[in-house]
Amino acid sequence: MGPWPSNPHLQKIGNFELLNWRDQAMTTFRNMCQNALGGDQTYYHEILAQAETEVLNPNMHSYMPFYVVYGRKPLDAKPCGPRPEKPPVVREKV
Repeated sequence: MGPWPSNPHLQKIGNFELLNWRDQAMTTFRNMCQNALGGDQTYYHEILAQAETEVLNPNMHSYMPFYVVYGRKPLDAKPCGPRPEKPPVVREKV
């Protein structure tokens, strides 16, 4: 996460991942701690501030494996299961 890679393409990905982490992970952690665990909110804010400081540290080179899996049904495949019946078309004379 972050712009530490030397490859410009990987820097861009790192910046997007850092932005995603700051928006999503921090919000999820905050909601989880405050709603599920209860307790002192200032304690959780301190933990989140420390985590954000560590992640933004340019000397810390963190990474996460990221996989993209996709598939496509073959074009000549037969439909699986019965097709839903179409409702009859009712046309009114005008």
